[in-house]
This record gives sequence, structure tokens and C-alpha cells, in this order.
Amino acid sequence: MLLPALIATGLATPSTVPAATAAIVQAAPTGHAGVASAVFNVARQIGNSLGVALFASLIAGRGELVPGLHISALIASAAFFAAALLALSSWRNAKARAAA
Repeated sequence: MLLPALIATGLATPSTVPAATAAIVQAAPTGHAGVASAVFNVARQIGNSLGVALFASLIAGRGELVPGLHISALIASAAFFAAALLALSSWRNAKARAAA
């Protein structure tokens, strides 16, 4: 059960970060692409740090490594799924607006 979550995490992160960076830079006003990229990278680093702290506390709180890892992996999988649904919804809305 843990292996699929780890594989999904390993595949999702490198697949989404370049696309997100490109979308943010393209959406930024002319001359502010560097600032937009920097803000995105800072937010990503803060999110990674908070995620590691949260998942480490879940693992430590259970007192056992494997059950804590399972809970952490389930939460991460749910977050990836929610983010994918949000991205799909945003993409469909943008596509509909572009067609109108």
C-alpha cells in the first residue's frame, strides 16, 4: 500500500513543477516573470518544509514508523488527487473562456 503512494509522489512532483512554473511565468505581467518565478519557488519550498514537518509529526505521533507512513501517504495521495481535480477544473474553465 505504501509503494503506490511513493511512486505517485515520485512521478507527480517532477511532472507538475515545470508546468506550474511555466504557467505562472506566462501569466505574470511583462517584466515581472522573474518575481513570479521566485515567489512560486519560495512558496514551493515553504510548502515542502511544512509538509515534511506535518508528516514527521504524524509518524512520530503514532509511535510506530509504518502506520505513520501509511497515514502520511494517504493524506499526500488525497492532496494530490484534490490538486489534480482543481487543476482540471481550472483548465476546463480557461478553455471554455478562450473558446467564448
